[in-house]
Amino acid sequence: MGTPHADRLYKMESWRTSALEDSHRHLASVSQSLTQIATGNREVAADLGLECATARAACASLDRLAGRMLTQADALKQIVKSSTDVLNAGIDARNESVEIQKRLSKVNGLFGSAKQKLSHVPGDAVAVAQIEAQRQAAHAEIDSLAKTSLSKLNERTLAAIDGLPLRDQAS
Repeated sequence: MGTPHADRLYKMESWRTSALEDSHRHLASVSQSLTQIATGNREVAADLGLECATARAACASLDRLAGRMLTQADALKQIVKSSTDVLNAGIDARNESVEIQKRLSKVNGLFGSAKQKLSHVPGDAVAVAQIEAQRQAAHAEIDSLAKTSLSKLNERTLAAIDGLPLRDQAS
């Protein structure tokens, strides 16, 4: 029996996360900068030192701009949080894959050597068949673990997607 889920999960082991981690740092920095600029704009709007209609219009304009900037900063924070959740789910899946692959290697080595030893003994076809059945059962159990890991990754990814800001909110 093959292990298709373990094979799919194994692909996670080559995944490099450094670019995504760098992106998170940059987006968080942009969000923080937007918040600081918006706060500064609101302070300026509150203290223009003018009392005319033009000043009130300028204050309102600066306040609207600050509000949009804060909305964008919050949207970036949500994107970073969701992306970080997916990143962590992927890292967990990758770590689980490493453990599953170790277990699979151990099973293959154990049953492979036992099957090889018995294949040289005449009349032990029944024993070879039993070992093969045990190997297939072990593969099924391991593949079930990989399927569970992939399911958890999918669930966590979908949950993170649900946490993304709505398109209207982010634009």
